[in-house]
Amino acid sequence: MMKLLLFGAAIYFLTRLVGGLLKPPPPKVEIHGESKNNPLDLTNVDVEDVPFKEVKK
Repeated sequence: MMKLLLFGAAIYFLTRLVGGLLKPPPPKVEIHGESKNNPLDLTNVDVEDVPFKEVKK
């Protein structure tokens, strides 16, 4: 029984290995141009917690 489990695991890993080698790599994505939005600058902003009410269901 143990030999059968080990044989099945070996077959599984071999098929995963061969499948990974045969699958083409994902295409590289290149982004061109400038960003349309300005980045959010929070360096000099005071951050404080917002009060909230807990809603009972």
